Order: sequence, then C-alpha cells, then structure tokens
Amino acid sequence: MIEKTKEQSLMLTATDAARLCGVTIKRWLTWNALGKIPTPLRIGKSLFWKRDELVRWIDAGCPNRKHFNIFLERKERKGLPSP
Repeated sequence: MIEKTKEQSLMLTATDAARLCGVTIKRWLTWNALGKIPTPLRIGKSLFWKRDELVRWIDAGCPNRKHFNIFLERKERKGLPSP
C-alpha cells in the first residue's frame, strides 16, 4: 500500500491548511471564525479542509466563505465537477 505524505493528503488539518496558504495557525483560526475561508468538515472534534477546495479558493481570489459557496454552486450548475 502506498502511503500519502502530508503534501498529498486530500484532507488537511487547520495547521496544514494554514501552512499551505502561508499564514499562521492563529490567523487561520481567526479567518475560520470570521467566515473568510472555505467551510471545514468536522470529523468528531476535529476540523479538516479539502486540499482541492483550498486550491480552488485561492484560484478564485480568496473570497469569503459566502461568496466562495456561491462560486461553487455556479460551477456545479454549469456542469463542472464539484470540489
């Protein structure tokens, strides 16, 4: 079985997501509380972000959560694959 490294993981912890986006964990958690980043997935007590969704968020110009969700909905309606 091939093991994935953190760089290849589909799901990222807050620390890994912050690192991917070049910000501190404190700033990442603040942005999450303010709704400035994509919606995390909660698994148990932990929060995770989809790597490909973060890449799409960056490519879209880092809009706030509300606008990013609208962006994703429009992409889905146009027949493009969901994140």
